[in-house]
Amino acid sequence: MNIFDISTICGYWGIQIKDTKNLSEKALLLITSSDEKFVLKVKGDVKKTENENNLLDYIKSNGMNVPLPVLNKYGETIVNHNNINYCLYYFIEGETLSAADSLKYPSIPALLGEALAFLHIIMEKAEVSNFIEKNLYKLVSEIALNEILKVDTCEDVQVILNTISEEFQKRIESLPKQLIHRDAHIFNFIFKGHELSGFIDFEITEVNVRILDLCYCCTSVLNEVFSDLSAREDWFRFVKEILHQYNQINPLTDYEKNSVWHVMLCIQLIFMAYFSNNRLLYESNKAMFMWIYENKERLAGDVFLLK
Repeated sequence: MNIFDISTICGYWGIQIKDTKNLSEKALLLITSSDEKFVLKVKGDVKKTENENNLLDYIKSNGMNVPLPVLNKYGETIVNHNNINYCLYYFIEGETLSAADSLKYPSIPALLGEALAFLHIIMEKAEVSNFIEKNLYKLVSEIALNEILKVDTCEDVQVILNTISEEFQKRIESLPKQLIHRDAHIFNFIFKGHELSGFIDFEITEVNVRILDLCYCCTSVLNEVFSDLSAREDWFRFVKEILHQYNQINPLTDYEKNSVWHVMLCIQLIFMAYFSNNRLLYESNKAMFMWIYENKERLAGDVFLLK
């Protein structure tokens, strides 16, 4: 977005921009002439965006802090400019925490587990008819593995094939499903100090395996510190604490408790497929997959979740 476009788009909300900062390819922090902060986002399909915005209103009304859309001068939340849809969101004050800090402070995984538990309790009661339902096992077995095998024919890939067995399918497809965040990366939690300030980025919310959010939050931290062997040991404690705190508030089934390892493997296979055309990132995610695979005993069972 150039300066002219930004000024024109923001005119729909009647705000004048003093400064901007890129947050991502599709998100821009705006600082107005009166020092208010907003986030301008490039959006896709109108209906999908409306569903997301309605969900944000619902979550906020139930006491959890999420970035609400700002109504423009015409009482709408979506603006189309040059055939691109935009939404303006209120800014949540705070900052993201590094993976290293998340491992350093024991209070952080507890806060994350608590927040995800309450978020899931709220989202479980939300209207889901407008959200897509995904089959995690089919995504892995019918799409991810095909992409992986196009670029990797090494013997250790056979381990992957052996892992995706009939038993594996039965386990994944039997896990409880509900509306989830789906992008519960550590960087999508906003903190002020060491207190959770809010959640962001609900663009890919879907109905899927409930513990996918928990497992993805954990693997997002592992990905950031994987090259540090001592941090890997700290990560096991992080996983234990986030799952324990979640379980205290929103109890996990025995089946879920024994499926953390399986879901983490699914996540890594998806990322291997996603980065199949980037050799460096593919090998990095493959190494994480193999390491998680080798540590099954430390990522499975009720005893793992209890203090």
